[in-house]
Amino acid sequence: MKTGYLRDYNRDPYEEYYESKKGLFSFLRPGPGAKEKELVIGVEIDGKVRAYRLAMVRSRKEISDAINGRKIRVRFDPATDTVTVQNEEGQTVDHISTYWMVWKGIYPETKVYED
Repeated sequence: MKTGYLRDYNRDPYEEYYESKKGLFSFLRPGPGAKEKELVIGVEIDGKVRAYRLAMVRSRKEISDAINGRKIRVRFDPATDTVTVQNEEGQTVDHISTYWMVWKGIYPETKVYED
């Protein structure tokens, strides 16, 4: 592709950023046991929030939990490389995959799911 710039457009310009463990904003402190750029699945139900480490969700394939008294299942499908979150009625619960530093910056009171 000719754009008039010397940049290689076949290479992701953020490749090094994704691989680096350093965060963009060092003033956002990670929570206990979490790294700034660890990917998490963030869930909010009725004003209560929780983060699930993507690596844990991928390795376990399913995590059952309750947020604000409501039971949920966080599932990973290796065939499609996707995560879904559902309530006990099987309805999809809104969620987001993001860096821990971003989620923690928005929801500083967040607890990270632990066994």
